Amino acid sequence: MKGNTLILVIALAVLAGCSITRKSAETAATDPAVAAADVAAAAAAEKLAAIPCRCDSIESNSPWVRFLRLPEQVTYQPQFDVLCKSEYPATVSINRQEVKQYKTGIFFATIPFNEGVNKVTAEAVYPDGRKAVCEYALVYEKRDMTRQPFPLWLERRSFEPASDLELLPDDVVRVSFRASKGQEAWINIKPGRKSLKCRREDFDDYSIYRAEIPVRGFAKGVEHTLSVRLAPSAGAPVKAVYRPDFTRSVTVRNPEDYPLLHVKNDYSRLVYNLGAPRLGGPVRSELGPGVILKASGKIGSNYRIRLNNTETGFISEDDVEVMAGGRVQPLYSVTSMSCGPSARADVVSIPYLEPVPYEVNPDPDGKRLVITLFGVESAATWVSHRTGCRMIDKLTWEQSTPETFRVYVNLKSEKIWGYDIRPAGRSLVLNVRYAPMFDLNGEKPLAGLKIAIEAG
Repeated sequence: MKGNTLILVIALAVLAGCSITRKSAETAATDPAVAAADVAAAAAAEKLAAIPCRCDSIESNSPWVRFLRLPEQVTYQPQFDVLCKSEYPATVSINRQEVKQYKTGIFFATIPFNEGVNKVTAEAVYPDGRKAVCEYALVYEKRDMTRQPFPLWLERRSFEPASDLELLPDDVVRVSFRASKGQEAWINIKPGRKSLKCRREDFDDYSIYRAEIPVRGFAKGVEHTLSVRLAPSAGAPVKAVYRPDFTRSVTVRNPEDYPLLHVKNDYSRLVYNLGAPRLGGPVRSELGPGVILKASGKIGSNYRIRLNNTETGFISEDDVEVMAGGRVQPLYSVTSMSCGPSARADVVSIPYLEPVPYEVNPDPDGKRLVITLFGVESAATWVSHRTGCRMIDKLTWEQSTPETFRVYVNLKSEKIWGYDIRPAGRSLVLNVRYAPMFDLNGEKPLAGLKIAIEAG
C-alpha cells in the first residue's frame, strides 16, 4: 500500500504541472508524531484524484509561472509560505492576492488553509495581456502534533556532544538531549559500570536532559563510550527502558601526548568555536601553509588548538598535517618592529622567527588594529616609526600573557579601508590600505573601484 500511495501522490504532482522543491530533515525513528502518515496519504489521494489542476506554459514560447516551494499534498500546517516564479515583469498573484514580484521573477505569500481540500493558484499576467496559471491541490488535516511521551523516544540530532571527543584530563563533557517529557535518564559509561543521572528541564511536549561528566578519572589513552538509558517515571503506563542504539566515544590524553600540526592549505580557518555560522562565522584567523599549531584535543574532525594557557581555537583536520617528532610549541622573542609608508598602504613589519599562529582584529571605535601573536615574548622591543604614514599614528605593544604578544596599530582615523597580513620571509607584514581615490564630479566617479556588499 505504501508504494502505491507514493506513486499516486507523485503522479498527482506531475499532473498539476508544479515544480516543487521540498526540504527534507532527519527525524528520529522513535518520534511518534510521524506515525500513520501513509494512511493519511492514501485517504487524501482519493480526494485529490478528483480535483483538476491546470498548469499553463507547457510550450517554450508561452507565458509561464511555476511553484518553487509548496507544502506536502497532505499537510498538518494551518498555513504555508508559498514561493513562485515567473518572467519579470508581470502582475502576479497567489489565490487572487496580488503580491510584489522581484526582479528575479520571484514572488511569494503566506496562504492559510481550511480543513480538508485546498487549492493554491499562482497567476502571472504579462504586460501584453497574456496570462499563465498554475494550480496545486492539497489536503490540510488538522491534527494535534503534540508529541506524546510513550513509547519513549529521543531526538537523536539534539544529542550533544554531536561527535566523538579527544580531551585533556581537566576537561568536562557536557551531555544534553531532547527526549520524552517527564522521564528519568542516565548516561552509562564504559568500560566499567558507572552511570550518571541527568538533570531534567520540562517543556510543552518534551524534556531536555543534561549531565556533566568530569573525565579526570578516565584511564589515559583508553576509549570510553557514553550511552543513554531512558526509563519511564514512577506510575508510567509502560515499564520498558529505552536504550537508543548510538554512542559517543571519549578518549583522554595528557597535553604532551597531543601532536604538533602543520598548516597545509591557504586561508585555513582557525575558529573560536564549532557553532554554525550566522551572519558571520566565528573566525579567529585565516592561516597560510607552514604555520605550526599545538593540538590539545579533537572534536569529531576538528582539532582543538592550544594558543596559550587560556585561549583555544579549532581547525579542520583537512587543513593540517600531523608532524612527526617534536610536540613542544615554537617560541621566540621580539626585539624590534617598524612601520612606514609605501605606494598603496602603510606597512607594519614584525619579526616572525618561528611559524607561530597569529590573528588580527579591527577595532574602528578604538581607531586601531590589534595583532596578536601566540608563542611570542618581548625582549626590550624597539619600535621604529618612519615619517609619511597616512593611516598609522603609532605602534604600541603589550605582553598580555607570558606567551602572548599583542601589537596595537593605532590609526589616525576610525575609517579602515582594508588591510592584509601575511608572513614574508622572517617578518609578519601588515598592509593598511589608503583610502580609495575618486572624483565625485567625474562622469564615472566609482570606475575602477571594487565594492563589497556584506549580506545582512
